[in-house]
Amino acid sequence: MTFDSSETYLYVTSATNQVLKYNAQTGARLLRFHLSNGAISILGSLLLMRWLVGQMGARVLVANLVTIAACSVGNFLASDRWVFLLPAQAAAKE
Repeated sequence: MTFDSSETYLYVTSATNQVLKYNAQTGARLLRFHLSNGAISILGSLLLMRWLVGQMGARVLVANLVTIAACSVGNFLASDRWVFLLPAQAAAKE
């Protein structure tokens, strides 16, 4: 099988269009991902560790494991419900 210039042009154009089509969505998604994961991880860790160790008297290692699990669930839910929301789902929520 050989490619002529018109077939190569079609493949390159199609691939370029796919990349450019999702570029704006990808940038917005990347920003939402970093904002949500950063906020949940940093604030969640600070607040939960302070509460578990300082207020509840839990051991640091146990509190750290609980905090990691809670922040992981929070990050997953934020990504599932906000970051990677499909455009059709976002329109339905409005």
